[in-house]
Amino acid sequence: MRGHATGVISLLRSGIGLRDARFGSRARRCLVQSLSLIIAAARVRSVVGVAEVVGIYLAEAGGRPMRSVRAVETAVGQGLRGDRYQTGTGEWSYDPRLYDDVTLIAVEVLAAVAAEHGVRLDAGMSRRNVETRGLDLDELVGRRFRVGKVELRGERPCEPCRYLDRVTGQSAKAALQGRGGLRASVIRGGVLQVGDVVTTQE
Repeated sequence: MRGHATGVISLLRSGIGLRDARFGSRARRCLVQSLSLIIAAARVRSVVGVAEVVGIYLAEAGGRPMRSVRAVETAVGQGLRGDRYQTGTGEWSYDPRLYDDVTLIAVEVLAAVAAEHGVRLDAGMSRRNVETRGLDLDELVGRRFRVGKVELRGERPCEPCRYLDRVTGQSAKAALQGRGGLRASVIRGGVLQVGDVVTTQE
C-alpha cells in the first residue's frame, strides 16, 4: 500500500496523466486501483492507530459473573443478545435512563488502574461489555462509529458507581473515576466479534 501510494503521488506531482501514451492499459489499471485505495483509506480512519476489540463480556443477570464470548449478535435499541440489559434482568433495568445498549472500556485504562491502585478489573470484572485497545473512548461521545460491521453511537461517559465496589469487592469506583469508559447505542445491528477494528468517519 505504501509503495503504491508513493508511486501514484510522484506521478501526479510530475503532471503525468493516466491517459499518457507512456502507460499501457495494465499500468493505468494499477494506478487507478492504487488511487482508489488511497482515497478509501483517507475517508475511513482508525480513531487512534489500529483500534480493536480485545474482549466481549455478558452477564445473564444483575450481579452474576461476566462471561467471555468470542462473538455476539447486537440489536438496535436492545444491545447485546443474551446480556442482562437486553433481557431486562440487569441491576438498573427498572429505569432506562440508567443504562444504554453497550458499554465499552479501554484495556489501557484497566492496566493503569491496576498499576496505580492495585485494583484488578480486567477479564470483564469492570462489568463493561466490550474491552478495546488503541482507542480514546472519550473522543466518541456524541459520535457514530463502527465496530466491524456494527454501527454504534457514543452517548455518554460510563461513570463508575458504588455497585461496582460491591460486586468486585474492590475500590473500583474511586479507581475508575473520570475514566470509566463509554455508553453507546446500537444504530445498525450485526455480529460484534473479538478482533473487530473500530473506525469512525471523518
